[in-house]
Amino acid sequence: MAVTDRILIPQFIATKYPRRSGRFHAGALFVDIAGFTAMTGRFAELGRVGAEMVTDIINRVYEPSIQTINQLGGFVASFAGDAFTALFPGDRGGGAAHAARMIRSILSKLMITTPFGRVRLAVRVGVAAGFVNWRVIPSPSQWAFYFRGPAINRAARAEHSCRPGEIAFGSDLKPGGSDRATNIPPAPIPDDLTRRFIPEAILELVDVGEFRDIVSMFVSFGQIRRLSRFIGNAIEIAHEFGGYFNKVDFGDKGGIILILFGAPIGQERLNERALECALSLKRLEPKIRVGLAAGLAYTGFIGSRLRSEYTAIGNVVNLSARLALKAKWGEVYCDVRTSRSIGFRFESAGAHRLKGFSQKVPISRMIGRGTIKERLFPGKMVGRDQEFSKLRKLISPIDKGKFAGVIYVDGPAGIGKSRLVSRLKMSLSREKYTWFYLPCDGILRESLNPVVYFLKNYFAQKAEDSDRANRKRFEIRFDRLLRGVKDPDLKKELIRTRSILGALINLRWRNSLYERLDARGRYENLLYAFKNLVKAECLQHPLVIELEDGHWVDSDTVELLRVLTRNVEDYPFVIITSCRMRDDGTRFQLQLTGIPEHRIHLGNLNESSVRELAEDRWGGKLSDRLFNLIWTKSEGVPFYIEQIILYLKESGKVMLKGGVYELTGREIEIPGKITRIIIARIDRLEKKLRDVIKTASVLGREFSIRVLSGMLRGEPVDYEVKRGEQEGIWTPLSELFYIFKHALIRDAVYGMQLKKRLRALHLLAAETMVDLYQNEMEAHYGQIAYHYESAGIRDKAREFLFKAGDYAKERYKNDEALKHYRNLLKYVSGQGRVEVHKRMVEVLHHIGRWKEAERLLRRNLRAVARMGDMRAVAQCKNRLAKLLCAKGNYREALRLAEDARAVFSRISELHGVGECLSNLGDIYIQLSEFDSARACLTQALKIFTRVRDRVNICKTIGNMGILHHLKGEEEEALKCYRRVLTLAQKIGARRIFNIAVGNMGNVFRGLKRYDQAMASYRQQLKTAMELGDRLVISHATGNLGILHSELGKYEQAIEYYQKQLEIARELGDQAGISRALGNMGMDYASMGEFLKAERCYQQSLKIAERYGIQQIVCIALSYLGDLYRRGGDYRLARKCYDRAIQIARSLKIDYHLCDFLYRRVELDFRLGKKVKIGDLRRQILPIACRCGRQDIAFEVEVLMARVKARLSPKHALTMLTRMLERSKGDYKLAVLYYEIFQITGARKHRIKALRAYRRLYRNNPDVKYRDRIEELTQIDVRSS
Repeated sequence: MAVTDRILIPQFIATKYPRRSGRFHAGALFVDIAGFTAMTGRFAELGRVGAEMVTDIINRVYEPSIQTINQLGGFVASFAGDAFTALFPGDRGGGAAHAARMIRSILSKLMITTPFGRVRLAVRVGVAAGFVNWRVIPSPSQWAFYFRGPAINRAARAEHSCRPGEIAFGSDLKPGGSDRATNIPPAPIPDDLTRRFIPEAILELVDVGEFRDIVSMFVSFGQIRRLSRFIGNAIEIAHEFGGYFNKVDFGDKGGIILILFGAPIGQERLNERALECALSLKRLEPKIRVGLAAGLAYTGFIGSRLRSEYTAIGNVVNLSARLALKAKWGEVYCDVRTSRSIGFRFESAGAHRLKGFSQKVPISRMIGRGTIKERLFPGKMVGRDQEFSKLRKLISPIDKGKFAGVIYVDGPAGIGKSRLVSRLKMSLSREKYTWFYLPCDGILRESLNPVVYFLKNYFAQKAEDSDRANRKRFEIRFDRLLRGVKDPDLKKELIRTRSILGALINLRWRNSLYERLDARGRYENLLYAFKNLVKAECLQHPLVIELEDGHWVDSDTVELLRVLTRNVEDYPFVIITSCRMRDDGTRFQLQLTGIPEHRIHLGNLNESSVRELAEDRWGGKLSDRLFNLIWTKSEGVPFYIEQIILYLKESGKVMLKGGVYELTGREIEIPGKITRIIIARIDRLEKKLRDVIKTASVLGREFSIRVLSGMLRGEPVDYEVKRGEQEGIWTPLSELFYIFKHALIRDAVYGMQLKKRLRALHLLAAETMVDLYQNEMEAHYGQIAYHYESAGIRDKAREFLFKAGDYAKERYKNDEALKHYRNLLKYVSGQGRVEVHKRMVEVLHHIGRWKEAERLLRRNLRAVARMGDMRAVAQCKNRLAKLLCAKGNYREALRLAEDARAVFSRISELHGVGECLSNLGDIYIQLSEFDSARACLTQALKIFTRVRDRVNICKTIGNMGILHHLKGEEEEALKCYRRVLTLAQKIGARRIFNIAVGNMGNVFRGLKRYDQAMASYRQQLKTAMELGDRLVISHATGNLGILHSELGKYEQAIEYYQKQLEIARELGDQAGISRALGNMGMDYASMGEFLKAERCYQQSLKIAERYGIQQIVCIALSYLGDLYRRGGDYRLARKCYDRAIQIARSLKIDYHLCDFLYRRVELDFRLGKKVKIGDLRRQILPIACRCGRQDIAFEVEVLMARVKARLSPKHALTMLTRMLERSKGDYKLAVLYYEIFQITGARKHRIKALRAYRRLYRNNPDVKYRDRIEELTQIDVRSS
């Protein structure tokens, strides 16, 4: 029978689950199969054959029982191994009693033949009636359900009072009752519903049952205030540690949860997984008791097709259940096998008699988790000579003035990564090398924390000093840096961004660049300010940047490193990061591209190295007995070795005897994991220092003395802090800031404290920081939110997470903002959740994570629609329309924006209507529907003027300028841009002002007013450099390249494109990179360097395709088509044109579509294929005219004349003559005279064409003009 044919959840739940919970009156039946557990134990000896036999026996017992229950209107609510509970909705007890008698009768006649003889199974049955409560618990990983109530409890108690073969009735139930429940035949349960409750691994099982080595966990609990939340969290915790949440059930002894490890999927370290899970559950709810047992058990399906369950049966399961019931509240009891696990602490709870077991069972009580590894740095480094030599060799490029890339020093915690890097630092001369130290914090992972830490030390900042004193030290250090900088441009940039660096460490200057920039400008300038600092330092001395604990690095620091490592081949610095492997076992990487990367992996020390290290730390030779103890317990991990030695020294159990250190007395029992050593060390310190260390651990790896003192009610802590430094617990960063010497020391101390105590300390930390930082709280929002979260103060956590997210978003710390917003989702619902999603969408849209942004927007749209909030519906639709427009989905964007406008109109939200109209204008521009765009933008402008929204007025007028420009209405476009300049200057919108300046340059260029275009672009570039606006710098540089290209100055143009390419690569602007490459390709083609042109086009196309920049894809394809056509590869040329046309049509980009269509038709004509004038007139010419593409319209008219010339040269000549009469400019004259000459062959027409082409070539030495000149000249030679 296929597993998918089984009904794995009650039909009752399948019918009622949308309600989530309810209550009903029912008869209850508790059936226990006597002797079944002992029988499965004997079958286990037969392996798979035994598993199949057990499956057969279970089916033969349960099938008739379940069928009887269903026929009488009941259902099996839950299984408990060799027992089950059945419920009969609406029954007063008579139906349940009747079912009990029928089941007993059926099983009394059932004789089962086994390899061990014939067996007759008997049942014990309890019957009762009463109310039953039910509930469904939806959880992300797996849903669960339960039934509970008086009826179930009474039935269970009744069963306990009877012997095999008997039926017992509850005290309120008469045996002779005859009422019946309603018979409801079971119906198939949809697969998607089953999958909510049952993991896919079970649904995919082939074997119905098997014996597996498992760990069984029973969790017993009493009254829990928020039961559903507890169960849902328990499900997630079980899945987190690889367990299967089998069930939650209730009976006369309260509630139980069964979690299986090793079934249905086998995994390594089952004991450790189960013990970790138990600890997490205790942290979740202290008032539980847990039983753990390991061993072989039957795992598989029990029941029948009508109702079954995947579970485990056997002594190991029964033992875990007995242990849970034996344990005291808050305790975890384990069997012998589980208590042998490495990494956890246990103590004996004695040997006890348990029900179902003939002998006393030894029980261990789990105390807690064991090892947390730590690294310390006293003494010499041992066993790493080979790795050190490799590391020294890898940094050697910096000695030759070159960038050496990134070096990963990886390995597990405590293996000696930081010690190896420290050895390198000690080996380098301070006079010849510079060292930057950037440690990552694994607790809060605040934005740019390693950089802030470094800059505070670099500029000698002291938290206890005044701003004036810190500013003075900053200026002294900054001036010293400048004195060593020889590059004038670099020095200029450092001076320009001085305030940016200062702001990162909370220094401000009035009217500085930092004060004038918006959030985006500040963020972008920061990235390059730090890069310039690195450049300046490494040009004076080779530089090593140490990123400690790189696996904790925040995303903004990674972005900074991406910018730092772009185009720095000739700068002598290297990045070394010590890091651990990721949780999934993969190697950590910073995801930096296009740079050298190397890796040094550190493994455990061998035996001889361990002896050398141990004797170095002891300062003498060790006896074999003492060494073997250290070797066995340390497993060759340097941190373990050092901590064990420290523990033994302080214990007083080692003495020097005959020049050799020897253990005294009997063997010392070292704790199994190093965490216990750390805790043992802490416990031996004086009480006040212990309390200070525990309090400090709540603040993270770095902590402020001011906050720590405030948490201790203002008590002076100088003595305890100094003692902690002497004990090697922490080390000073400054007079008022300290850092734990190793993150694992902090983790161990933090982890040893009770959750209740930690919540109180986190609350105290939050309140202290709020009090201390009243005038500078913004920078601490994230920390305060973290502490309120950890304290469980939901309202305050919600308040400060909102503030922290908004603060980060405004400063373009995007990933930090998303982290805060995601945390915030736990504390909000309804409209609050919608608002958080709205903020997340803004961030996701900005950083290009459009799919995620779209998913959230659509979710928000459904949510606000259910709420009936029409204003929010309109806002969501308009925002989604903007996103879809950016993605190129114009038609849906148009529909959504129109819907949003209609809603805003109905609710009289004028500003919302204006935003929708502005959005519609943008969409229509992209669709080249200019009349519609004009109408929308005009209406939007009226509304924004009416509501006095000056920023949107500027943007709308600017968009109208773009519209006029695209239509060929250049003077109108210029008027719009001048209006933008005036208004933007009034409101201080410098970026909008600067974009308008660049747009004016585009218009001037189109009008051939090249001097004005040049002036505009240079002004735009200058302003962008003042603002540090790298994106606009890139655009302005590219515009200057295009201008020089049009002037025929191709080499200068290519220099500009190369600068644009460099900036775009630093920014990670893939569209900018692709455009720059495409433009370079065009200039190379104009210069006749076709191989270089093809390489540029191919690179441009590859990047555009990789990042989905479809508009650039089709443009690059058209350029390649031109190149292939020129080379005579017409098949490839047509293929490129066809694909470009397909993309342009799908995107509705008529502006480019008419160009691509013309190129393909012109190719067909050139190849002698039939071309119809009517097709040109109807299909291409209207598109070109509508989009303002007068250049394409001209080419199409010429092509129409060329087509006509094949049939009627006279008519073609007439067409060309009329065009000549209304045409101006050398290009049009040259083309027309050339085509007339092709018809007439007259020398005067050839001469006029030749003169026009020569004028063109003088102004713009394009190879196509040169070729035409040569063609016309050769005709003259042949004629003579």
